[in-house]
Amino acid sequence: MGKKIFAKIAFCVAALSLAVSCGPASYRFVMERSEPSESGFNLSGKSISVVYAYPGEPYADSLLAAEISQGFVSEMEGDYFLGADAMPLFNVKAQAGADYADKDSIVGLIMDTESDVVFMFHSFSTGTLAVSSANVVELPFTARLSVYDSMSETDTVKNYDFSDSFLWSVAGGMDRESMEQAVIKDLPNAAFRLGGEIASSFAPGWREEYYTIILYENDGAWMDAAENAVFNMDWAGAIKVWMKKADTGDIRKSSSAAYNCALGCYILGQTELAEKWLDYSDSLYKFTASSTLRNRIDAAKLR
Repeated sequence: MGKKIFAKIAFCVAALSLAVSCGPASYRFVMERSEPSESGFNLSGKSISVVYAYPGEPYADSLLAAEISQGFVSEMEGDYFLGADAMPLFNVKAQAGADYADKDSIVGLIMDTESDVVFMFHSFSTGTLAVSSANVVELPFTARLSVYDSMSETDTVKNYDFSDSFLWSVAGGMDRESMEQAVIKDLPNAAFRLGGEIASSFAPGWREEYYTIILYENDGAWMDAAENAVFNMDWAGAIKVWMKKADTGDIRKSSSAAYNCALGCYILGQTELAEKWLDYSDSLYKFTASSTLRNRIDAAKLR
C-alpha cells in the first residue's frame, strides 16, 4: 500500500505535449513533500498500527475507548494513506495494574502488529454526569496515548494525557435517566470526532519542492508514462516503461530513461534503488538536474 509522502503535483508548463523534438527536453514541476508533524513524529513511509485497551466496564468507558481509536485511525489514514484502509486497529481488554506506557510492552506490540509505529490508547475513564443551570450536560473523561516509533533514533515512548469534558445542550425538563440515555446515544459521535482531533497533531506538514523530469516528446509511450506519473502518481507504472528504454543504442535517451527511473524511485521512497539508477544515468550522460536529485537522495539516506 502506497504511503502519502508526496501530495498533488502540478507542471509549471501548460501541457506535456508541446512542439515535437527528437532530443530530450527537461521540464520542472512542483510537488508537496511531507515533513514531520506538529508532534515531532515523522511518520511518512512507515507502517502504523493502533491498539486500544478497553475497560470491561462501565460501558461508557469501553465505548469511549473504541470510538476515539476509530476516529483517530480514520483521520490518520486520510493524512498518510490517501484514505485507504491501511492502518490496522487492534484491541485488548484492559488489565488492572498493567502499564501500557512501558517500553517493553510497546515493543512487544511492535512485534505483534509487525508495524514500524504503534499508537496505544489506554487508561480510559469517564466521570460523573453533571448538569448546569443552562441545561448543559457535562461528562468528564481522561485517557492516555502512548506512542513508540521503532525507526526513530530517540528510542523512547512518548505519552500524551487527555483530561477534558464532553458537553451537550439538552432540552429543559429532562429527567436524569433521559439525559443519560441521550448522552450514551451521542457519545460515539463525540468520541469519534475527538479521535480525529487528536490525530490532527500527528498530521504531516507540507513543503513545496521543484523537480525535473526528462521527456522525449516524439515517444508516445514515454509521454504517457510521464503524464501518469505526474498527474496520477503512478510512478511505479512509469518506471516499468522507462526501464525498457534505459538500454538502447541512443546514449542520451538511455541516460534520460535511467534518470527518470531514479526520480521515480526517489519519490516512491526507494532511495538505494534511486541511487543505482542515477549512477547508471550519470555513467552514460550526466544531465544538469542529476546533481540536485543526487543531493536529495543523499539527504534522504540520512533521515
